[in-house]
Amino acid sequence: RTAVALLKRRETLGAFNVFHFKGYRVSMRELAQTIETASGQRVQLRKFPWWAIYLMAPFSVMFRGLLEMRYLWRQEVNLVDDKLVGVLGKALPHTPLGQALVESGLLGEPARKNQAAFVLN
Repeated sequence: RTAVALLKRRETLGAFNVFHFKGYRVSMRELAQTIETASGQRVQLRKFPWWAIYLMAPFSVMFRGLLEMRYLWRQEVNLVDDKLVGVLGKALPHTPLGQALVESGLLGEPARKNQAAFVLN
């Protein structure tokens, strides 16, 4: 909805623009609770086995890249949407996270009971 709202104003915008959308800011625990509520299935959080990634990194470009980007799980990255709010106003279209997960199809298939999710920390 936000992209559509911007497209409706494209005549008033310059040829090239960058708009940040703040989006959702939730912890893994909050995400797990949202998934449980939206899907009706239990989500169990477990620590991610980083030791295994370190073990495989010498043999895999993908795992070396994963280790290189690990800091993003430790350091918050928050986008500032002041420019977007300036164009669309304070009433930005916003879909609650649980609804967005369902509507996106990410929770379309019933999850197995007691399915675990890893926490990347």
